[in-house]
Amino acid sequence: MLCRWRDRSLSVPGEGHFRLAIEDDGRGVPEDLKDKIFTPLFTTKQDVGTGLGLRVTKEIVEKYGGTITIKNSSLGAIFLVEFSDSHSH
Repeated sequence: MLCRWRDRSLSVPGEGHFRLAIEDDGRGVPEDLKDKIFTPLFTTKQDVGTGLGLRVTKEIVEKYGGTITIKNSSLGAIFLVEFSDSHSH
């Protein structure tokens, strides 16, 4: 399945803080897999992918003091990436 981005939005809720929401139009992430999707080498795809993409993304986001979470909407999955400038590198 090829996912097409339905929405990308950037908001700045407060000074020194911003949020990036990326939503696709896929089937969403089943509840029983939400705790596993950031695990290295975990994939639901057969014969493609390595299961490293989301893990590497999470590591990069956290290295710079951010968080990444996932939730489902009626239209697909939403990945929410948040950063605050209170963390310095």
